[in-house]
Amino acid sequence: ISNSVIDELCTLISHTEIPRLAVLFVRDSPNPTVKWTKNSLEDISLGIMCNLAQFTSSREALRRAGAVQSLETIEGLPGIHGYRARAIRCSLGALPMQCP
Repeated sequence: ISNSVIDELCTLISHTEIPRLAVLFVRDSPNPTVKWTKNSLEDISLGIMCNLAQFTSSREALRRAGAVQSLETIEGLPGIHGYRARAIRCSLGALPMQCP
């Protein structure tokens, strides 16, 4: 799939409740981050947020959903979840551009 098609899909998704729900699932998870397994709801939600953060057309939906604030506590953690949180926050302009 080309980047332009992915951009169009992210734009479409950004007009749904998916960005808001992804942020909520990560922010309000009853599980500690170290217990988030591959393909858990939290892991998938963070992956969705990573994809949406790559495109200008869908970044605003993440900002409106509160992703910047919700990922602040996760970004300092070691491992893939902290890395993803830092990358998303960087894409959203919350961190300097020397991000991961």
